[in-house]
Amino acid sequence: DSSGASAFKTKLNHIQDYMAYKDLPQDLCEKILVHHKHVYAQQKTIDVGSVMSDLPRPLQMEIAMYINRQIIHKVPLLRDCSVTIQKNIALVIKPQYVERYSFVYKQGDIGE
Repeated sequence: DSSGASAFKTKLNHIQDYMAYKDLPQDLCEKILVHHKHVYAQQKTIDVGSVMSDLPRPLQMEIAMYINRQIIHKVPLLRDCSVTIQKNIALVIKPQYVERYSFVYKQGDIGE
């Protein structure tokens, strides 16, 4: 999708401009760019939410469940829930990508 690739390139340019404006260290800039490239490579789109926001909620739930079914079925607590609960959870799951060996959370952190 050339429009998706073009939008992503524009987004990267904006990010690079911001990092230059804030005079961020080069290693931090590289981490930021690697993160955004990884997310784009996984999703192949800029904003999934904008695509789904115009759809009726039941259709959004069905799509989300299809996309997140493997995650839902790997977690015993979620696997044992009703399909309705699974679909509601699938709708709010947000992918998070972190560098290898990074801490996702630390003891004492409060979840959102």
